[in-house]
Amino acid sequence: MHNCSDLLNPDSTVAAAIEWHGVPIDRVQLDRIRKHRKALQNRLAQQVENEHHFGAYHMVITGTKFNKHLEWRWNRKGAIAMLVREGIYDEWMDLPGGKTPGGTPSFSASKDSKPFSLM
Repeated sequence: MHNCSDLLNPDSTVAAAIEWHGVPIDRVQLDRIRKHRKALQNRLAQQVENEHHFGAYHMVITGTKFNKHLEWRWNRKGAIAMLVREGIYDEWMDLPGGKTPGGTPSFSASKDSKPFSLM
């Protein structure tokens, strides 16, 4: 790369190369993230719950009798309680896609907008 100003110039060959080939990534780090994806998700959910006490995730025991794991899972009832507790239930329900056809809160999203969707 020449310098940072080349990226800001729309006529730059550097900017054109990035648009054509995409933003370069560190493939080794990406592979590490993919390999440890579940552990990263669990750690993130645990940190959010420990810090904010939203109740949107709860810990469950998974695995076999001899190989048990603690895992954080989405808690729909806890998430609804959080919306009520934070005073944003009505606003959530008014959002596009904020409620299901049955009139209950919706937490589903397109595959691309889910924070834990596969890359």
